[in-house]
Amino acid sequence: MKFHLFTLGCHRKIFVLTLIFVLTISCAGCLGQRKPKHLPTATPTSSIPAKQGKPSPSTTPFTTSPTIYPSPSTTPTPNFKASNFTLKGIPYIYHKPKNWNKETIIFVHGLGKSKEVWVRDMEEFEKLGYGTFAFDLPFHGERGNFIGAEQLPELVKEGSDEVVKIADFLRSDGAGKVYLVSRSLGSIVSEVALGKGAKIDKAELLLASANLKYIFTHGNINEKPSWLNNQEILDEIDPLYFLPKYGGGIHFHCGKHDKLLTPEACEFAYNAATSVIEKKLFWHDTGHSMPLNEYFPEAAKYFKAS
Repeated sequence: MKFHLFTLGCHRKIFVLTLIFVLTISCAGCLGQRKPKHLPTATPTSSIPAKQGKPSPSTTPFTTSPTIYPSPSTTPTPNFKASNFTLKGIPYIYHKPKNWNKETIIFVHGLGKSKEVWVRDMEEFEKLGYGTFAFDLPFHGERGNFIGAEQLPELVKEGSDEVVKIADFLRSDGAGKVYLVSRSLGSIVSEVALGKGAKIDKAELLLASANLKYIFTHGNINEKPSWLNNQEILDEIDPLYFLPKYGGGIHFHCGKHDKLLTPEACEFAYNAATSVIEKKLFWHDTGHSMPLNEYFPEAAKYFKAS
């Protein structure tokens, strides 16, 4: 009886040990088959296509090497025939201060303005000895009303011709050097004039722009004129095709928040000026506005420099 109990106890121990061994092997097998957890694989950055759309302009003020988008096309030779010109019939303001330094500045106003918008600016430059000359652009001031973008080709062609001839007139009237200050639409007109050979030594282009297709597409402009896709007309009025022909000096002043003539349009103008002896681009923390206090200190210093 004792032997039987002993044998039975041994069998139970063996059975328990065997069961533990089998369970251990089974669990080990389960653990061996369990797949480890992994973090999801991230999509490589290079495989994500670049977001398309309107580019963001540089936000760094007072830069002299902005990047443009897209690149301007090659510049064809503009068709320009000099027109007969006299100051007669063109309303203007012309001052020579008593301390005239034999240098005169032409002022070219913007859209919807007139020569009188420059009176305060002219007074400040006259205090420094500069002669000043401001005139009404076609369809502005005493010359009528600008009613829409369909008039722009005529305005730019005629106005730029007038800037060329005014510069000649001022030199014939004793000016040893002629400078230019323009704003907005006036800068478009002036950029074309510079490319037509206007004898301007230095220019301060406020709210400058080029590439009219880009301006009318991306600027806050509600008009799409019929000539916008007519390359022959664009060749005659877009600063993109005239600025490369100017060899003087230009300082560009543009607003970082300009919704009308966007920062990209300003960069088009800057980059198109490929033949100038000097160019700088100054970003201002403004929209479509460039009052006297924003540009005058820099312009006065620039004109004074030899």
